[in-house]
Amino acid sequence: MQLSGRVAVVVGGTSGIGKACALALGRAGAAVAIAGRNADAGEAVAAMIRENGGEATYFAVDVTDEQTVERLGEAVVERFGKLDIGVNSIAAPVKGAKLAEEEVEHFDAMFAVNVRGLWLAMRMELRQMVARGQGGAIVNIGSMAGFTGTVGGGFYCASKHAVEGLTKTGSNEYAPLGIRVNGVAPGPTMTDMLERAAPREMLEAIA
Repeated sequence: MQLSGRVAVVVGGTSGIGKACALALGRAGAAVAIAGRNADAGEAVAAMIRENGGEATYFAVDVTDEQTVERLGEAVVERFGKLDIGVNSIAAPVKGAKLAEEEVEHFDAMFAVNVRGLWLAMRMELRQMVARGQGGAIVNIGSMAGFTGTVGGGFYCASKHAVEGLTKTGSNEYAPLGIRVNGVAPGPTMTDMLERAAPREMLEAIA
């Protein structure tokens, strides 16, 4: 796929699946805005894209902060002139507690990132695409947990079910404007977050 002339933002593009998406978009010729909280990691991803002949810039953003997400959209358009593609790779780590052992604070933190944060990113991308009037494409990185239930991951599963609902609704609402909203639901993927969350014997069993 050739994406020369397109501009993409990858929210959560500093690590894991988001980083892989940012690098792939750069290889395909898109100008890439890498957005996330880890400045060192984000700058490193942008540098990798530039070293391979692409165009990329890191933008600091905290998806739990509405104003910084809105400013991200403005900054991307100011830097690159438009926004064609949005990839939202947003996830908070699983604690591994069963539902009766969970805490309200963990529920609120999980949904603040995985649901509210993803919706804020979608809203920003949709607003920019609607304003330009040239369509676009949004891809939300969900999880197979959005279709199942896993022991010790109830809040994560619930939040990823919500991602499926936001994705399907966005698709129905904005298809008439030429904006495609799709989801990808990976199974266990060897990322830093998974390695931190799962003990070695679990990773070996998954493999």
